[in-house]
Parts: sequence; C-alpha cells; structure tokens
Amino acid sequence: MHSSSPSNLASPLIPLRSPRNIESPILCIPGAGASVTAFNDFVGAMGERWPIFGLQPRGIDPREPPHTSVEEAAVYYLESLVDLRPGGPIHLVGHSFGGLVALEMALRLNSGGRAIASLTLIDTEPPDATEHLDRTQQSLEIGEIYGEFVEVFEGIFERTLSIDETNLASGNGEAFLIDLHAALVRSRCFSARTTPEILRGSLATFVAARLTTYVPMSVYPQTVHLVLAGSDRPSRYRSLLEAAAMKETYVVDWRHHAPKLEVWRGPGHHFSILQLPQVASLAAWWQRTRAIESESPRLFQPPDHHR
Repeated sequence: MHSSSPSNLASPLIPLRSPRNIESPILCIPGAGASVTAFNDFVGAMGERWPIFGLQPRGIDPREPPHTSVEEAAVYYLESLVDLRPGGPIHLVGHSFGGLVALEMALRLNSGGRAIASLTLIDTEPPDATEHLDRTQQSLEIGEIYGEFVEVFEGIFERTLSIDETNLASGNGEAFLIDLHAALVRSRCFSARTTPEILRGSLATFVAARLTTYVPMSVYPQTVHLVLAGSDRPSRYRSLLEAAAMKETYVVDWRHHAPKLEVWRGPGHHFSILQLPQVASLAAWWQRTRAIESESPRLFQPPDHHR
C-alpha cells in the first residue's frame, strides 16, 4: 500500500465518458480548488469518440488532506492508472495548476517508456524558475490567496462578489468561508439550502496549490500544446494590462521546459474557456489537432531505452 493513496480513500480516477472503442483515453486534471466537474462542458463538447476520465484532486473531500506538491499529486494520480489500458498511450489535459501536474505526470511516464498521445496545458502558468525556489510560504499572504479564491468564483459565475475585506486581511478561514458563502448565495450562484461547508475542501486544495513551488525534473522532449485564453478579467492584484503582459511571458518561459511548444490562443478567459459556448471551440481545436498528429506516426513515439 502506498502512503499517498491509502486503501480507505476512493480512487481519484473518475469516468466522465467511457465509450467502448479503441481510442486512447483522455485524462483531465482540474485547476487549483476545482473538481473534475470543471470539465463537464468540455466532455459534452467532445462527442462520443474518446474515453474521458477526470482525476479528482485529493482534498476536495475535506476528510482528505490536500497534496502539498506537484510531484506528490502526480504520483498519486499515476498510481490510479494501473488498470487503465496498461502500457497504452494516453492524452493528458490539465487546466491552470492542473497543467503543472499533467506535465509532471508526462515526464514520469515518458521516462518509464509509456507513450504520451498528447499533452495539453490550458492557461497554465510556467513552472517556477530555479532561482525562485527560496520563496517561503510566508512570502504569500493568506489574505491574498483568499482574494484569489474569490476571483475564481467571480470568473466562473461572471459576478462581482461583495466580500468583507477585513475577513480577507485577517486570514480567519472560518469567517472567510461564511462570508464568501453568503456572497455566493446573495448573488444566486449557490442555493440558500447549502452551507459554507460546501467550500471547505475547495479552499483547502486551492491554498495548498498556491503555496506550492515546482521545477520540473527535466525538459519535456515531446510536443506540448499550450492553450492561452484570449481575454482576462479585472483582478484585485493586477490590471488588465499587467495581466496581458504576464500572459505574453508564458510562451517564452514555457519554451525553457518544452522546446517543442505549440501555442493556440483560444476564446474566453481563464475560466470561461472551459464553459459553453467557448469550450466548443476548444474541443474542436483539440480534435482537429489530434487528426493532424495522427498523420505523423513518429510524433509521439516513446523513448528507446535499448539504444
């Protein structure tokens, strides 16, 4: 039994669409604080051709502790793939923080000789630079992380939420959960029948992800498809101009880790790109790209360890 996935915990591998066919499965990894349901619209837009699975982050269920590193999450997910077409190629799709976990999974699978059919990162910030590894947890204020968590819901629901700034600044998690839940109910994003407890696991996994630093073990030798959302939302911490400039640095920074980077600029913003109607364009692009790559059989060959 592995310590990262004890037997009393449910498998993170959740079928989202499992048609009976021979296509390589797609594994979807959600962003910080999100569950596999974030990919529901993507799954619906993909049609019936591919088996699609979600990898549920540990900690969404508040009875489980969230992962504290990208590497730990990657190993946890990989352990759940033992019975999923052993040895066959897989497609990896990660959104935001989930893209970093997808990259780490791909690196480990590649080093073990398993073929990666494709690796797609949706609006994922590049990994940390080595010189920034001295960042401590204290360098990120908990109030700022809470503020970013509020922005997640504002982006998903296209609402501006009224939050007591003193709760953000105080770092009082219980008061913040109550205040955020009340704001979501007032905005009719959540039902009044729900309780703040519904947010607890999501907040815990979000905080853990934001406190994580990650530098890949090596350069990824195969193609990485980076999807960049075409627009941004106003932020508490940066202007739209600053956000756009930061997005442009993603491509340069990602090429240090993935020289064969290919970039597609998709519709919507960081959250709406996984929602209708924008996600239809994302799904169409993904399928079109796979069709092109299928004409190049050497593109995704696993490494030959016998040379």
